[in-house]
Amino acid sequence: MSQDEMKPVEFDENTHPFEYIRLKLQAAYSLEGDGNFTHHHLAAAAAPDSAVELSPERPSAPAMDELNEKEDDSRRPLPPSMEFTYADLNVTFCQEAKKAAVFLLVIVHSAPAHFLNRQLIRQTWANSAWQEKQNFTVLFLMGRSVSEAVEAKMAEESKEFGDVLQYEDYLDSYRNLTYKNLAGLYFLSRKCPNKAFQFLLKTDDDMFLYLRPIVSYLRQEAYCSRFQPLTIMCAEFQRKEIVQRSKSSKWHVPWALFGEKHYPPYCYGGGYILTNNLVGLLAEAAKGVPYYWIDDVFVTGFTARQVPNVKHLQLPGQNPIKGFKCDPQCRKKNGRWFIHTLQRVDLLESYFRPLKKEGLIVDKVVSSCDITTPAGKGNKATSTSKFKQLPPRPVKSKTITG
Repeated sequence: MSQDEMKPVEFDENTHPFEYIRLKLQAAYSLEGDGNFTHHHLAAAAAPDSAVELSPERPSAPAMDELNEKEDDSRRPLPPSMEFTYADLNVTFCQEAKKAAVFLLVIVHSAPAHFLNRQLIRQTWANSAWQEKQNFTVLFLMGRSVSEAVEAKMAEESKEFGDVLQYEDYLDSYRNLTYKNLAGLYFLSRKCPNKAFQFLLKTDDDMFLYLRPIVSYLRQEAYCSRFQPLTIMCAEFQRKEIVQRSKSSKWHVPWALFGEKHYPPYCYGGGYILTNNLVGLLAEAAKGVPYYWIDDVFVTGFTARQVPNVKHLQLPGQNPIKGFKCDPQCRKKNGRWFIHTLQRVDLLESYFRPLKKEGLIVDKVVSSCDITTPAGKGNKATSTSKFKQLPPRPVKSKTITG
């Protein structure tokens, strides 16, 4: 079935995410029946796939393999000097950081045409009141678009908000997400003051983040000196994930590309936090790591293990991949800080509404480091003294063909 023949996927606010994604899969691949889809199929169907540029005039776009191959940079090796060029947009973060550093910088991986995602994030969990109270700042990171209209609209957006960071070297596509990640690390390590932020949180533009407990946790742990200098805090830590070999998987990797059964320890890309001293070290270490297109594996796995003494830490009670099954009441009951909407960004307002006022409360740092860290109203408080950092894995020589 051609794209023009695809039946539109109809849904409303009562449509369950699983049902919505199943309908999307059926429409995209002409599947009949109920569809026997795995968790990875469901996540892949609605994950932010920057390989597809959605223009304002057309609600759907061709599959990744149908894109112009000349515009897909996924086979290009990493630039030897890790130099990236950035669009001349109104990015004010570095200038403002020279005057006053922020506690937490949130860098959101977005796609050029995801204007709605970014606007909803600014209106909900990254609203200016929350940013000011909790002392965090948000930057939206993306590559270049093939659409001149999208590029022009992005320039207007950046001029208005000053929070759009665009690198011009590579097309914004799913197979180029590693370039996107590295472009962000390079920019922050080379273009901004060393102490511009204390922590860096990486997330995607279909995530809902409740920043009050996140900031509270980081402040308390930093106050109690429970962080090692080089720490990656994972919303979902994978110690020994099996590499996907099925050709039907979005994350299919042939044995010729990576010849081991398991990935090294890494964090899923929906949400992880770096201590500020890791940003430059990861950008530098990446120069010697062959390109691998799954960016969270590349950065927090392959590259991280090249930095001596890096440790992974599982954040308490978090798992964004399962978050799409969690409504606002479930989020409150289970104390979730990260919710993966699987591109149901219309749900951001639902999660935000009950938290609008309490998200402005700044939790005090507890002077005693042996008692429970405050997690905010409606969130399970957790004894931080019980959380131990996961030991670093020994560095082994592994071959990845790029």
